[in-house]
Order: sequence, then structure tokens, then C-alpha cells
Amino acid sequence: MKFPDNNKNEAILTRDTRFYNNDGSYALTLKKGKAIKVIGVTDEKFRISYTDASGQYGTAKVQQEVVDFINNQPWYKVKTEEGIVGWV
Repeated sequence: MKFPDNNKNEAILTRDTRFYNNDGSYALTLKKGKAIKVIGVTDEKFRISYTDASGQYGTAKVQQEVVDFINNQPWYKVKTEEGIVGWV
């Protein structure tokens, strides 16, 4: 997979992805289907930005195969009967 030629960068993760700090300690996991933005390409990895569950903004590097570009596809906000809110 490569960065789209038209610079569209909306994407989702195709599997749960764990992230680690520079010292190797565990930082967080972003779940499959998490909306991200690809902000660059380095060493055959995508540099992404995301907002975590607490609303904090962050950046990370991920393998290209865990990213699925979703440009120009509609998003819908949903709420389950249990009160869980998300986007599909």
C-alpha cells in the first residue's frame, strides 16, 4: 500500500495496534476500526495522528499493512442501546 497520490489521508486501522514509547514501555492500544490520519511516510511505515479515548491528540508510526484509506466515504455517528457512541 502507498500514500494516496491525491494527498487524501483519512484512514482506519485494520487491526488492534499496540504502541510503545521510545524506551520500549507500553503506551497504548488503538482498536481495529479506529479513525486516524496519515501525516507522512517514513521507512516503509506511515506516520499517523489520532485522538485517544481520553480526547488526547497523539502521533505514532504504524506498518502500512494495518492502514486502510477511506477517503470520500460517508461517516455515521451511531449510539447503541447500551449508550456506546461511535462512528461507522
